Amino acid sequence: MRVIGITGGVGSGKSEILRLLKEEFGAKLLMADDIAHEVMAPGGEASRRIEEAFGADYLKPDKSVDRQKMAELIFKDADALETMNSIVHPAVWRRIEEGIQTASEKLVAVEAALFDEEHNRMFDEVWYVYTSKENRISRLMASRGYSRKKCMDIMGNQRSEEEFRAMADRIIDNNRTIEDVRQQIERILNDMEKNERLPVLVLLMMLVIALHVAHRINADKAATKAMITHMSTVSQSTIMCSFSTIGAVCSTYKISPVCATDKTAGSTL
Repeated sequence: MRVIGITGGVGSGKSEILRLLKEEFGAKLLMADDIAHEVMAPGGEASRRIEEAFGADYLKPDKSVDRQKMAELIFKDADALETMNSIVHPAVWRRIEEGIQTASEKLVAVEAALFDEEHNRMFDEVWYVYTSKENRISRLMASRGYSRKKCMDIMGNQRSEEEFRAMADRIIDNNRTIEDVRQQIERILNDMEKNERLPVLVLLMMLVIALHVAHRINADKAATKAMITHMSTVSQSTIMCSFSTIGAVCSTYKISPVCATDKTAGSTL
């Protein structure tokens, strides 16, 4: 199973990328924003803590979080944003991890606006969906009715282009057609498959080399043993022949065998 993290700024077109991954590549989708809705729903694991932190004024009559009112607060209050994130994010990531662990699909795509080092370990790769600022503004104005100023304000509160690129393993360029994006995804998935096979191929090559070396070592051992045995036999016969020759010479010329001795050193053959 491959697990892909999908990130990008508001208006970048992440939803379209996720649709392609599900419909054409069979991916299971885990959407951080949808999961956040669930954990903040009445009885959700984050709803009670949100009420304790912000008060009942930020809940609707049905006890669900008033997301519009909460969004207005955290947009202008950094401390409120930090508090909200500390409540919601851990609950969302727990749900995402459970979703990955229980997935039967071969491909899982996790969408979130923000990733960090702690949670990147869940993913095989992180893909950043890149769209130019002007294209993002045009899309937001058309699809959500935002003013240009609101688009700029929202984008100004998100990570910069450089930060997104620094955390990503791949860049999906979403400035052209949907077919172009589909082809990018197909190339990337094919590339990932090749990279997954490469360690197996390397391991098999190492195994073949190891077996070949072991075979050669065993063959060399046998050859070496035969050579040592042969040399030992030759050496013994050569030494015996040498002693016989020396003895015969000494006997002929009536020389003591000590003639082969270095008298100065007092050593003998």
